[in-house]
Amino acid sequence: MKQYHLPLAALLGITLLSSCEMRDELWSNDKDTRAQGQAELSVAVKQPYSMTTRAVGETNPSEVSTVDYPVTIQGTGEVSDIKKEYAKLSEMPSKIGLPVGTYIVTSHTPGEILKQMTAPYYAGDKEMTIKKGITSQTEVTCKMKNSRIQVKYGDDFQQNFTSWNMTIEDGSDNAIAYSQKDLNPAAVYWYFGEQAVTTITVNIRATTKTGNTVSESRSFKKADAAEKYDEENDFFE
Repeated sequence: MKQYHLPLAALLGITLLSSCEMRDELWSNDKDTRAQGQAELSVAVKQPYSMTTRAVGETNPSEVSTVDYPVTIQGTGEVSDIKKEYAKLSEMPSKIGLPVGTYIVTSHTPGEILKQMTAPYYAGDKEMTIKKGITSQTEVTCKMKNSRIQVKYGDDFQQNFTSWNMTIEDGSDNAIAYSQKDLNPAAVYWYFGEQAVTTITVNIRATTKTGNTVSESRSFKKADAAEKYDEENDFFE
């Protein structure tokens, strides 16, 4: 997640979730003769390691609710035929019966992630092992999959320029565009997708009050971000 002193910002929140019980889900289908175990699942939304508070007016991270997050349990290997899907976390039973084996549990913000959004999109997955007669507890940690980008114009900028065109690009076919028509642009949540993006480029062409044209291009890397996850790779995620 990224914040640049163009400035651009990336903000996240955190919350833990619970589920409700449905007795008919406590054990798998009676016709399944494989050894059985149980799973207790929860989902969390994690903030960047350096993030402790939000700016005035921002939503408090602790208020992020994931009760509507869909949850999928997909078996692997010998239990690849097992798949359980829940439209909402709140509809998932507190204990789920499953054949012994290894599963991948996934969860995410409701809906599909888009290139540009007006809100953060969280997603995560976790491997889970079910053992015979044992209840396994697993928590899926969802991280922000898009980045919060917001441009703020300083007083000196507005005092010196009468018009401008600015783009923020990541090498894809899409770009975020700004001009003097909106002096307080809203934040954009930008999804970099599966491409290995290491650099964001900001291009600006502005006209001064005296009629001169100024052009500039700046590049920003993940290392420039003030807010991000404590990760080792150089790719924007």
